[in-house]
Amino acid sequence: MPSASNVLTAGGYTFDLWEGDNSAAGYYVYTFIPHGTAGQPNLPTSGKLNVDVKPFLNWLQANRSKDGRYSNALYLQVVEAGFEVVRGNGWAKVSAAIDAH
Repeated sequence: MPSASNVLTAGGYTFDLWEGDNSAAGYYVYTFIPHGTAGQPNLPTSGKLNVDVKPFLNWLQANRSKDGRYSNALYLQVVEAGFEVVRGNGWAKVSAAIDAH
């Protein structure tokens, strides 16, 4: 279950938040997933998403800064996007462009 549902809308999608400690990597993880798609067997096999990251960071500052894990004083170190094949045989191809301003 996500820790929060329908937290924000960006790029035409509404996102749920999944979060937790990644002790193997040594940091806490915030994962935004389009609402209702986690664990679904029949998702689209192709598509395009153009999203500004700033609304996600603003949401984290407004809603998660009190727990001591997120602050605007932190540096953004990792951005990840992609697919997770969880059943059967599968493959996924991702191409991305990230602009920082």
